[in-house]
Amino acid sequence: MNVDNFLKSKVLHVTLYMLGGLFLLVLVFHAGQIIGFRKAELSLGLLGGRGVYGRMDQQFLHEFAEREIVNSHGVSGVVVSVAEPFFIMQSSSGLEREVSVSGATIIRRGPSSITLQEVQPMNRVVVLGSTEDTGTLEAKFIRILDPILPVR
Repeated sequence: MNVDNFLKSKVLHVTLYMLGGLFLLVLVFHAGQIIGFRKAELSLGLLGGRGVYGRMDQQFLHEFAEREIVNSHGVSGVVVSVAEPFFIMQSSSGLEREVSVSGATIIRRGPSSITLQEVQPMNRVVVLGSTEDTGTLEAKFIRILDPILPVR
């Protein structure tokens, strides 16, 4: 078989079309990957670029505060008073909950662990735990949120 016959053969044309299609397919997948990374960067940009451990966007926190999270696993709101080993918190609807804190409870402000003595009235908190028979929420994890600034 000479070069002219090989260049005119159907096998070469089918092979080139398949390689070209494979190249386009890889190009499309790569473009999707780049777009996905850009969307993720934008999402982190809305959170201040630091994800859940750093400063969050104030609009996000304002929207979060408007939603009331109350169930057997957690509650969010503002600390009203602290009296070890308990504290009282109030949700945005005015519902007050007693939260018990044990030595195994993890309390975080940003990336740092803190103690119950550092929790103060007017702190915004999210508490995860389980409800006891008495209605007290036994805290497993407490997150102190940054203060919410007024939304303009």
